[in-house]
Amino acid sequence: MRRLAFAECLLLILLVCIQNSTQAKKHTSITQVEDLKEFKKLMKTKTNVLVLYINIQKEAMPILKTFREVADKMKGQATLVSINCAGSEGKKLCKKLKVEKSSPYFIKHFKDGEFNKDYERAETVNSIVKFFIGSNWRCTMGRRSFC
Repeated sequence: MRRLAFAECLLLILLVCIQNSTQAKKHTSITQVEDLKEFKKLMKTKTNVLVLYINIQKEAMPILKTFREVADKMKGQATLVSINCAGSEGKKLCKKLKVEKSSPYFIKHFKDGEFNKDYERAETVNSIVKFFIGSNWRCTMGRRSFC
């Protein structure tokens, strides 16, 4: 009887740990970068990257939510990065990258480690996914590994 109760307790703890682990993974689908070395490494290892530079956190919340949804939807096919230019470490990185401060946030696309273009389409999940599919055709055709 005691063994059964112990096994049930252990199973319950295991289920709670698994659920917490799954929830933690959902929140880390966007790569957060805070220093130049980390940013350069990311640009060398990923071929198709969309970067969200945040100047005003409060005003960027809707696009950040959209970015998370896109990251979850495109997991394994695209890399989405956020840089908080208002934070102490992010501020230094944004200054080195010469990010403008005229808008609450900017979205920029990098291809093969180089700046490609500013993202100026609709800021919806479907639009961003279509943007990735259009600029990521080599990856979807199997010619590039993990873009």
